Amino acid sequence: MLRTIERLSVFYNWGPAVPFPAARVAEAADVWLTAEVGVELHAAFYECPDEYRRLPAEQSPVVLFFHGNAGSIRRWRHIGSRWQDALGADVLVLDYRGYGRSSGTPTEAGLYIDARAAYEYLTQDRAVDPERIVIVGQSLGGGVAVNLAHDSAHAALVLESTFTRLTEVPSARLPWLPTERWMRNRFGSIDLLSQYLKPLFVSHGDRDWLIPYAHAERLVEATAGPVEFMTLPGMNHSDRRPPEYNERVRRFLAEHLPQFRGLGESDD
Repeated sequence: MLRTIERLSVFYNWGPAVPFPAARVAEAADVWLTAEVGVELHAAFYECPDEYRRLPAEQSPVVLFFHGNAGSIRRWRHIGSRWQDALGADVLVLDYRGYGRSSGTPTEAGLYIDARAAYEYLTQDRAVDPERIVIVGQSLGGGVAVNLAHDSAHAALVLESTFTRLTEVPSARLPWLPTERWMRNRFGSIDLLSQYLKPLFVSHGDRDWLIPYAHAERLVEATAGPVEFMTLPGMNHSDRRPPEYNERVRRFLAEHLPQFRGLGESDD
């Protein structure tokens, strides 16, 4: 199921519905992590060049990004430059078990373990202060991100085009199917967000074929802490965020987190 749901959206995306500039190529270092015995994970670490920093390196945000179900970190190479441009951030992008060059078989419980391994790489191996970490999840990665954010020290959470619960994704299009019975992987994000108190930024396209826009509305309503919701007009599930998205996220973090106050300064 983890390899099927999102791939269906490819047939309904004939190109980006909103304009975005071609991403520059950011340099990445290969990272190898041990999630548990027999499971080796591949990740990419994008260290932000000084010219894109918005804060001193030791104060800059560090983005821990969890991608969607389709593809591997090779497909998601634009993520490094996107968050460097948006926040002047270092970026770690993880391939879950069974994805890309990572070993193992994907399961909900396994992906949560993988996320913890990536988090510990940042906080232990790289000695990153948790209060600098912005956890970001897109689509399937939103479920992984929410679970990690639920019980890990960090600065903020950003969710992009994700669901309330994975079991509710197919039921939106095929309501006669008993998805609650046969889906093993549930990713109940909405159940955890009712207890989430840190800043949360949510964005969703209003033409998302795969995960309906209403999922984002419900996530926002369920969240206990400060939240901002950005609707992306004309955007489908696999389209990239427009340039103005970067500014909205940057201003939100600067407004709610003293350590990132300088991010809100104008580019002019």
